[in-house]
Amino acid sequence: MLVERALAAAGVPPPADAVPRFLTIYDAHLMNHTRPYDGVIDAVHAARRHARVAVLTNKPRRPSEAILTALGMRDLFDAVIGGDGPYARKPDPQPLFELMREAGASPETTLMIGDSGIDHETARRAGVQCCLCAFGYGFLNFPRERLDGSEWIVDDTAALARRIEQFAQPRSA
Repeated sequence: MLVERALAAAGVPPPADAVPRFLTIYDAHLMNHTRPYDGVIDAVHAARRHARVAVLTNKPRRPSEAILTALGMRDLFDAVIGGDGPYARKPDPQPLFELMREAGASPETTLMIGDSGIDHETARRAGVQCCLCAFGYGFLNFPRERLDGSEWIVDDTAALARRIEQFAQPRSA
């Protein structure tokens, strides 16, 4: 979809090999400008003190795993599900349900952290608590009319770590 939209915006008809060409270029430049947000590793460690932690992305799995590995973060996650796997893509809750099944988690014990309308919708469809990161790039275009007050919104990774601790508190007491 990204490739189709970019080519359409440029007024260029997509060649048949547009997606494979894009993925080759993408793979070669994965780490050019990719850095973790300050404090995000601490927030992931906060989550790991209480539960299994996974990545659920609509990006292809292989480059997602490569990014996590290059950042020294892959071992912080118990699982990674990409949008090119056997499950439906977000906002379909199916891949989140699979992660929950693998972790032995229920909707009541699951916190989905994201920054986009798609992440929010996935959490809603799965019936899990949602924490939205206002510092994430996806939040810029978040449709605010979808907010119902049940979701948490955090402005930085320190607040994210506090929300993770708050969510986990009743479960670890």
